[in-house]
Amino acid sequence: MPANDDHPGKDDKKAVIEAALRLPRKHRQDLFDKLLMSLIDSEVIRAGAELAHRRMQAYRRGETEGKPARKVLEAIGRKAKEI
Repeated sequence: MPANDDHPGKDDKKAVIEAALRLPRKHRQDLFDKLLMSLIDSEVIRAGAELAHRRMQAYRRGETEGKPARKVLEAIGRKAKEI
């Protein structure tokens, strides 16, 4: 099957990946963000926003406590090292 603009062939995909990996780190991060957002559908985004809203409301009502950002980031760092 010949490659077309909508569905690049295997060689085209490889070339795109190789070109992306040569980009500066910041550009790769931007590309990653855009690709990730293209995979997340609106239902997932809406559900995440609703969850964040409910958690913020619970926090404001005093039903839950916040955690210092430093502790949260340290925990994330420890988990990332385990992967």
